[in-house]
Amino acid sequence: MLAGLDPTSADTDLALALTQTFPGFPFTAAAVDDFYWRGDARTILSADGTRLGDHRVWVERELAALGGNLTAFWNRHRSGDQKFTEWRGTSVFAFARTGRGVADFVQISRGRDVEYLAGSVVDPDYRPYSADDLFDPSWVRREPDTDAPVLAGPVYRLRGRTGGGIVHMKSFLARRTRIEAEQRQAQRPEAGLIREVGPDSARDTPSMYANPEWFDFVPRENRFFADWERPSASVERIFDHWAFDIHDLEHRGRREIGFIPRPLKMPRREAAVGRRRFGAPPDGGDRGGRRRDWPALRVVLSDDARALGRSGRRRRDR
Repeated sequence: MLAGLDPTSADTDLALALTQTFPGFPFTAAAVDDFYWRGDARTILSADGTRLGDHRVWVERELAALGGNLTAFWNRHRSGDQKFTEWRGTSVFAFARTGRGVADFVQISRGRDVEYLAGSVVDPDYRPYSADDLFDPSWVRREPDTDAPVLAGPVYRLRGRTGGGIVHMKSFLARRTRIEAEQRQAQRPEAGLIREVGPDSARDTPSMYANPEWFDFVPRENRFFADWERPSASVERIFDHWAFDIHDLEHRGRREIGFIPRPLKMPRREAAVGRRRFGAPPDGGDRGGRRRDWPALRVVLSDDARALGRSGRRRRDR
């Protein structure tokens, strides 16, 4: 479905195309301001615009032909006849509700990529110090509002499993809880002793007994949704306000799973009451009353004592 979108109208057609592809699930789409560029999809262009192949393969072949001489390579290509293209983009998320719960929805994560004519294959002013300088060009400008010529796009690219391409959020939270519990159980044999020193004696206590809530830990991703569900915010659909940059991968033999919440609507730089002064009431004012020009503030406190315990506070401080 993504490959079939017309690049000239892909931005406006995306949500409608998803809804038509998956009947019964009305999709909404939102972009997140997280500009990136891809180092795995660069192409070399000749002076007449002919594509000469993959950037890295072409550089390696040219260097081999010159015996690895970086100075000769720089002198040959510093004229700028050969240029390279680069795909740059931002993240776009689509959502569709699957139930009434706060986490009952599907999220589809994609990259919105545009191919630009980035610049010359070498820095015309400075000789490269190593081949790595050629493989990762740093002399070109990369900004979201660049004036570099556009060659193709926008093209939508579905992220893989490690980037949370298609995720049912309720199932993801259950998987996050299960993996956290499994990892903590796996650490049980490695738990050491904690020495408690008193005024007259000292004793060693297994760390699991000193931290009885070790196995009751709730991941922050699950707490994020639980906090949204408790207060008055639960009447709002969470995916109307937040997107979730999900990762699920292996790192140094350990399963890393979680998300970074991304706001869909950034707050204004200055609030409407930003210039007002807070503190003591104005002179002559009724300290027990309310002034019309003072904004009303509402503080919502959790009625669940366990939530305070998970924040890292000691038991007696709850």
